[in-house]
Amino acid sequence: MGQKAGPRRTASEKVIKDIRRATRKHYSAEDKIRIVLDGLRGEDSIAELCRREGIAIVGRGVEKGEKVAKAITEESGVPVLMIAADLANIEEVQQIIPQADSHFGQADILINAAGLTDRGNTLNTTPELFDKMFAVNTRAPFFLMQDAIKVMEREGLEGRIVNIGSASRRTGQPFLAPYSASKGALATLTRHAGYVLMRNRIHVNQLDIGWMGVVRAMILRRAERPRSVAG
Repeated sequence: MGQKAGPRRTASEKVIKDIRRATRKHYSAEDKIRIVLDGLRGEDSIAELCRREGIAIVGRGVEKGEKVAKAITEESGVPVLMIAADLANIEEVQQIIPQADSHFGQADILINAAGLTDRGNTLNTTPELFDKMFAVNTRAPFFLMQDAIKVMEREGLEGRIVNIGSASRRTGQPFLAPYSASKGALATLTRHAGYVLMRNRIHVNQLDIGWMGVVRAMILRRAERPRSVAG
């Protein structure tokens, strides 16, 4: 006899639950400042679920980001800072944490949830796509972590860093070759950072997410199923 299925939680909700469990003994909700790289995906976004605390959200779409920030603030009264940045541009990446730090004065939690998922297999991936994939999915999280850790250390915080990875890092679909490689590199970076920072009271973890939208995933798989790697 099968067990009854409980209410389904989104991946974003699980991230926030884990963060709250890890930090609730150390800081009040009013003290937490969160920097969220989330692609600004609306009501199910991590930014929306974090709306009880101060938030800095990051994205390329200024108008969309400001709309999300305004909606969260109007509904909850929580201050939200929208930072416009292209994660493929290292100069813009290195301005994100300083802007959030200047506005809020600290950074307790960094969530690296944004990512590039452009398609490419082993034979048709261009050098430009490969470089951009690693710039957004691996390089940007690395330098955001670097800057956030400096602020956490300066403030003496027991910080939290959560990187959103992918189940594709373990094997990967044929049409996600550079994406899978970039998420595999992110996983190595997460393990390394988690080990070297444990003495600094900064916890680093990664969630490897699989396909979340079943219908959309089926459509994508049907539309993009390669005949073979060789094409």
